Amino acid sequence: MSAAERFDAPVLRSACIAYILGPHKQEVVEHPSFKAELEANPPMLFPIIRAAPSVDLSNEPAVKYLRSGDNGERTIVAP
Repeated sequence: MSAAERFDAPVLRSACIAYILGPHKQEVVEHPSFKAELEANPPMLFPIIRAAPSVDLSNEPAVKYLRSGDNGERTIVAP
């Protein structure tokens, strides 16, 4: 159970989701402590998934990929 649920803090929940889905979301979701939290408490992912469609991506640069050989793997290139 998250702190927002324990203390009935919808503002905290909204702020956390906005931070996770914000401009630096790639860094946030790749951080080891974030991954560990989600592995320990998978239900925390549901509010993030529900909020994701409402995120405005119009100001974000497109993600570019490089092909790395015949094996089909792709590498993300920083914008």
